Amino acid sequence: MKLSDIDQSRLKFPLLRKLLQDQMDAGVVSFKDLKSTIPKDSNFDQHGLVQDEFIASAGITEVFDHYIQADPNIAWNSGGWVSFGLALNKNSGEVYYPGDDFPGAQVGQVYYIHLVILGLKKLCMSQEIVKIDRENFQIVFSYIENGMTAGIQEIQFEPHSSGQTKVIHSSYFKGVSTFRDKFYPYFHSMIVSKFHENVIRSLTKS
Repeated sequence: MKLSDIDQSRLKFPLLRKLLQDQMDAGVVSFKDLKSTIPKDSNFDQHGLVQDEFIASAGITEVFDHYIQADPNIAWNSGGWVSFGLALNKNSGEVYYPGDDFPGAQVGQVYYIHLVILGLKKLCMSQEIVKIDRENFQIVFSYIENGMTAGIQEIQFEPHSSGQTKVIHSSYFKGVSTFRDKFYPYFHSMIVSKFHENVIRSLTKS
């Protein structure tokens, strides 16, 4: 499947169409050409780190499974400033547009998320699921090349008191400028907080 095969008429955001075009201009033809930004030596000494923690009122296996099955139409949807734009699977070639049924998270899926920061700055990011570790309760995303940020995001699940689960979201990041990186932790925490609030809220309703 090629990026050029994506149905542009089903994409709601001009910035998403621009990001896809930028990726094609950078030489991305097929889905498999999308490359993650994990350092080859897995050394994050040159990256910044921001961590956020959340508590879910259920056991670790139930919470982890719920995150795996979370619908991105719900998880990435917060009042218009965080929105699910598109997902694709590098391995199967499948494409998931807003409103489509979703099969659950899988390694090789790439998500495109549209952001509106403080009602002013619009951004679009893409990130790939590079690891789902069911034994150690961990999900790892990596930013895709040619974006504004490089690095990974790890979601780690740990047992907490009274049958609850602690969800730890760690982001190792390196942006296109030192100035931009100064603001990354603040805005990143805002965005991931909405994501986790949505997923945990949907868990309590299920």
